[in-house]
Amino acid sequence: MQAYKTVLIFPIDDSVEFLRPIVDFLLKTFENIIQFEPAYGKYLEIDDEIQLVIFIGHGTSSVLCGNLLQDGEKYKFLDIINASVLFADLSIMLLSCRSIDFIKNVRHNVALKSFLGFGDMPTDWNHIAYLRDLDSEYLKGFEEEHLEYYKNILVKAFINGLTLYSINYNFRAMYLGMQQVINAAMSEVIIDMHWDKSIKNYLVDLLLELKTDMKYL
Repeated sequence: MQAYKTVLIFPIDDSVEFLRPIVDFLLKTFENIIQFEPAYGKYLEIDDEIQLVIFIGHGTSSVLCGNLLQDGEKYKFLDIINASVLFADLSIMLLSCRSIDFIKNVRHNVALKSFLGFGDMPTDWNHIAYLRDLDSEYLKGFEEEHLEYYKNILVKAFINGLTLYSINYNFRAMYLGMQQVINAAMSEVIIDMHWDKSIKNYLVDLLLELKTDMKYL
């Protein structure tokens, strides 16, 4: 299906295993794709045939995280400098927290052919606990079923976006495909879900942030 080579980066980390269906979809749909595990001591090489890099995992505005280390910390796989060297003149798709800020920092150093990035996406309780340390009212009353709903929508949105992207390899198509799923989920939360109003408001806010923080070129 695909005329050019894609590199898919996906770490071994239980907290991102819920994203595995996206990985499976990519490996099934994109014929010329290479999967890379970002482990300590392994180095990613980008050859001239590679045009698209997809990263799925944890990240910040300054680093993309790899596998868990023995001490439980996340391996700092790519910082801005190394990413600038690897990603120059490529298309990149980063499904990670604060990835749009990471991309902005990379673009200060090099040009990118195209990109898709995201804002903050709280998908585990450690992340939520960190944000609650900053604001004790953050997602107050949020429970596992609410977090799972958000995570499931994230996966569905990304797969729907990738389905449209694979037709003509256009990030706008992917962006619109993700928006379709997110908009439908916001309506479902408001109309169909039997949760407290405060929980509905939290989920709508999270989905709205997911939609508005997503940027592409």
